Amino acid sequence: MDIWEANLNAAAYTPHLYGCGFNSYRIGDQAFLGTGLTVDTSKTFTVVTQFTTSTATLSEIRRIYTNISGMSDYDSITDQFCVDQKAAFGDTNYFKTLGGLSQMGNALETGMVLSLSVWDDHAANTLWFDSSYPTNKSVTSPDREDWIDCGER
Repeated sequence: MDIWEANLNAAAYTPHLYGCGFNSYRIGDQAFLGTGLTVDTSKTFTVVTQFTTSTATLSEIRRIYTNISGMSDYDSITDQFCVDQKAAFGDTNYFKTLGGLSQMGNALETGMVLSLSVWDDHAANTLWFDSSYPTNKSVTSPDREDWIDCGER
């Protein structure tokens, strides 16, 4: 589970059952997170991540930025969000095939270790995160390279 993957212009959280992730920049809101934007990265802000269960099964992962108004249509990862995201971007839904949020919940229940790292993607300069990648496609093009699958196939 990548609970916080971010730079000054984008942030993502991803339950890694082969890649259903939430990145507001990638799904079309390039004005949400960054210097002077809705979530102003030049100022202090608080991020809350909630893991919601339904009858002991993980059913939703919600990200909330405190003191920020105006959330998009999608403000959490649900199994339906992953179905819609994979369909919109033309990606294979390995997340569903591998058990979706239920399986992620099982993994969380067995215990995980918090690991923090600072890293760089020298091969693609993390262009997949907050700009056009591949460079010959628009940032708003749903058929561009899936940002979450970079380096994982």
